[in-house]
Amino acid sequence: MKRFFKIVGALVLVAVLCMAALVGYVEYSRRRDGRDLDALVAALPPGTPFSAATERLGPPTNVIVDPGELSAYLSYWGKKDISGPKLNLFAYHHRPMGAFYWVLVFTDVESRTIQHAEWNGM
Repeated sequence: MKRFFKIVGALVLVAVLCMAALVGYVEYSRRRDGRDLDALVAALPPGTPFSAATERLGPPTNVIVDPGELSAYLSYWGKKDISGPKLNLFAYHHRPMGAFYWVLVFTDVESRTIQHAEWNGM
């Protein structure tokens, strides 16, 4: 009977260690993606031509011009102080096992320059 409990105890220990490793990997991946996205957004400062964003991220996944829909997106992400007539949403997925993120780029329609860029999780 002692041997049975040793085997069960070893299996429980292995399961706990595997779960801890999984949680550690997910946290590491989240922080790594955050650093990558922070660097990407920092490379898109206000005044940069919008073509710089499309070169790095490809074509936008979604473009929002309607002021009502734009204010709904801003309130969803807790933003109120960003004024931009056009919001370009880029889906960002960098690694095979990584998460998906949105890169939001607010642009001025007339000058086609970036007013504000940030990222959020999906």
